[in-house]
Amino acid sequence: MQIIRKIIKLTKPYWARIFGAIVLGLVVSGITAAIAWLVKPALDEILVEKKYEYMKFLPAGIVLLFVIKGFLHFGQMYLMHSAGMKLIRETRNRLYNHILYLPAGYYKRESSGMIISRIINDVEVLRGLVSTVIKTFVI
Repeated sequence: MQIIRKIIKLTKPYWARIFGAIVLGLVVSGITAAIAWLVKPALDEILVEKKYEYMKFLPAGIVLLFVIKGFLHFGQMYLMHSAGMKLIRETRNRLYNHILYLPAGYYKRESSGMIISRIINDVEVLRGLVSTVIKTFVI
């Protein structure tokens, strides 16, 4: 439970971006379902009932839906990744400031490779938390 509180505290400044990305993701999912839902009746009208005047609207409608879906998907990915990158920047800045004020004895006990690993790799795991795990959990 303490880990969840810590994750909530870390991600709280980015909730607006994450919420926006989740909403866009739900809209993208709805458009994907709408494409499938619209194609069947449209093809039934054109092929079964032989109403060929609808033939000129079908490709334009499908292309328009895919274009809208693409823009919304881009917006969703942008918001999620920017929230993740902002979290990394803030965490690394806090970590750098913390490392600057550590006592000299710490650097004798801890290898420089471990310090660099924590700064680079461990913080990068947080980006995955925001941009992948939260999105997958909700959507």
